[in-house]
Amino acid sequence: MDSQQQQIQQLIAAVQSLTTEVQQLKQENASLRQQQQKAIQQIAQQAAVYHIPHCVEVPSGPLPGGQFDGNPPKVKEFLDACAVKFTFKANFFHTDRDRVGYMVSQMTGPALAWATPLITNNNPILDSHTAFCNSICTMFGHQEMRVASQEHLLDLKQGNLDILAYITKCKQMASETTWSDDGQVTIFRRGL
Repeated sequence: MDSQQQQIQQLIAAVQSLTTEVQQLKQENASLRQQQQKAIQQIAQQAAVYHIPHCVEVPSGPLPGGQFDGNPPKVKEFLDACAVKFTFKANFFHTDRDRVGYMVSQMTGPALAWATPLITNNNPILDSHTAFCNSICTMFGHQEMRVASQEHLLDLKQGNLDILAYITKCKQMASETTWSDDGQVTIFRRGL
């Protein structure tokens, strides 16, 4: 009996020792996870400062229309090409800052000269893809084309168009304006 009790005591001691070791390993694992999260946050902050996308691999090749140099007739083509890239390569562009960073990387000439101070000064517009696109339109878009699109949109009525055709036409025309989403919705409803 003493031998069995001794073995039981040894097993209990071994289990207690293992339990203590497991608890220590859990604490160490939790500490390592915290360190990992801090490291990830620091890397993300540095990436944001230096405008490095969060992805390891960057989509290769220029946009179909080539780099954007600020030529007003090319604004819509540039924005559309970027939108297509962001849609079909979404895994590369996790944040608005990623999308804006890619757009800047596809700029040259006056367009790049315009964007450079935004980057240098870490302008908040870099964190909003929509605001950045609107700024491109304001800076480089043809004012006459934008005004014409706005006037056509104001005049658009559903009439005998089916709802899908009306929605499509509204979206296409609205994309050529710099109106806010709320303004576009108001105009859409007015045309029903």
